[in-house]
Amino acid sequence: MRFLSTFIQKPQILATRRTYTLDGKLTGHCGPVLCLSATDDGQLLASGGTDGVKIWNLVTKRRIPSPEGAGSRGATTAILFISRSDDPDEAIIYGTQTGKLAFEESYTFSLAGASEITTLAFDAVAGHLGAGNRSGNIYLFSLDVDMNLKIRFSVMLQGVTPKSLAFSNKGDKKEPQLLLFSLYDGTLYTLNTTDGNVENTKVLVNQIGNAAVDVAKNVFCIDDPGQGIALYRFDGTRLKNFPVKEEKPRPRPRQVNFAEGFKLIVCGSDHGVVYVFDRRKEEVVDELHTGNHNWIQTILTAQTDGQHFILAAPSHDTDKNTDILVWRKRDSRTIGMQMQRKYLQYFIQIMMLGATLAFLIQNGAQMLGSQPSSMVTDLPITRSMKQTPQRVLATERTRIPRKAELVLP
Repeated sequence: MRFLSTFIQKPQILATRRTYTLDGKLTGHCGPVLCLSATDDGQLLASGGTDGVKIWNLVTKRRIPSPEGAGSRGATTAILFISRSDDPDEAIIYGTQTGKLAFEESYTFSLAGASEITTLAFDAVAGHLGAGNRSGNIYLFSLDVDMNLKIRFSVMLQGVTPKSLAFSNKGDKKEPQLLLFSLYDGTLYTLNTTDGNVENTKVLVNQIGNAAVDVAKNVFCIDDPGQGIALYRFDGTRLKNFPVKEEKPRPRPRQVNFAEGFKLIVCGSDHGVVYVFDRRKEEVVDELHTGNHNWIQTILTAQTDGQHFILAAPSHDTDKNTDILVWRKRDSRTIGMQMQRKYLQYFIQIMMLGATLAFLIQNGAQMLGSQPSSMVTDLPITRSMKQTPQRVLATERTRIPRKAELVLP
């Protein structure tokens, strides 16, 4: 087995199309990472998992002081950086496995049902915070200028498991609408943000693993765990499909995100690969291998200082240390310079090979032209070949007459 193990190729951390490159690892979590959120400027990252919340500086790849660990609240299952449009300060709000909604460690609110908080969404313009838990309870809060939360409404939708929430400003609507993507019935619910009434429902697929919304483009994409990623308009029209292969027998949900200003769609997988799709061409532009074949549900896209990033973390059950991988888009100048260096290396190698061949041919011709005889006679094996036929002929000449004398009477 030890002999065979040397020939078994272990998964590597690499980008097969080299559109992105590994920029670093964020080391510090123990156990699965369940949620990620970045600030609008991409400078800070908040991550949540079975061991609580951690905050990182994405520029230096270093961890900064964070809230307390999981404790009695359980695993952190949803996390969000929030800030009002009229206030540059940002705060962290997160939900836990036991149904607790924590706000900067100084405010905790228990949602009804005491079940896992599955999703959070924030509207910076209206100052609305939406939250949903596995029991089907939907809450809407208002965030005032002093960063205080006040509940606006709470409703329970029977048979609904919220997987993603998003806010949508629809034309002449003064109040934004709350979009709810339900896991097990594959339905999109549109709620009024005044009282929580359901204004519209649209069955999309059998199940929805995750969703990402682009309000400006009037589109959203969802993860269909049984097929792949699907792109829709807000009216429910299905526009495009992006198949994602599965290697495990049971479908698993994957987080999905838009990237690079709606040009790309990014999703995880059940086999350790993050897929990057070109939205317009409907083709894979890169595959980011995380170094294992485990479930990658948790992903995030971010942008800082004009650079694009993709973050991914393992989501399978484990008690080992887990890293958050940070991938950076390779800019065209870097790619061009690397291609030039590559072609230059090829050119130099060809020139060296040509010079070597020319040297061998030239020196070989000189040796053949200047010493033709010595090259033949100096070889021992050649001398023996010259002498051997002479001895054989002499022997034959002496034996033939004797044989002839015996034959004649």
